[in-house]
Amino acid sequence: MSGNLWMHFTRMSAYAHEPVPTIARGEGAYIYDTDGRRYLDGLSGLFVVQAGHGREELAEAAAKQARELAFFPIWSYAHPKALELSERLASLTSADARTGPRWYCCTGSVAIVFIGPDSRRC
Repeated sequence: MSGNLWMHFTRMSAYAHEPVPTIARGEGAYIYDTDGRRYLDGLSGLFVVQAGHGREELAEAAAKQARELAFFPIWSYAHPKALELSERLASLTSADARTGPRWYCCTGSVAIVFIGPDSRRC
């Protein structure tokens, strides 16, 4: 065990005399450890969208966007991709001026907390 890595939510003493399980790669919904064992990746969806590992088209899209603007929060500023997405979502849903503008967040829980006071509109 490396004494330099403190893994989140882990009883570290469990690995005092055993090797730490190490995930080396992913493919689709599966991850593989350094011994080649395959696991269904049910954990990463807690922290990110589980769109699958090794998705070349997603890696290419992320790289293209990062070359232009890697990240910028929409706090008092807009950016072209946020505006484009808002228009696209409005065109695909029954959204109109009565439902108000789109508000983006990172999880469903945050969305529920945000909309709580305004839920009468839903």
